[in-house]
Amino acid sequence: MVLLKEDNLPPLMWRYGRVTHIFRGDDGNVRVVTVKTTDGEFRRAINKICILPVRST
Repeated sequence: MVLLKEDNLPPLMWRYGRVTHIFRGDDGNVRVVTVKTTDGEFRRAINKICILPVRST
């Protein structure tokens, strides 16, 4: 689970989403992810998302 950072919104207004796909750069590091939200799917750079801690059961 992640939050999608929006420059023009305060953090409490950012949307939640689930990462569905990752895209690696030439160096093997993750650079871009696809995030599914209630409004659809978005591609975001990893510096524009906040990863949320998720407790596994």
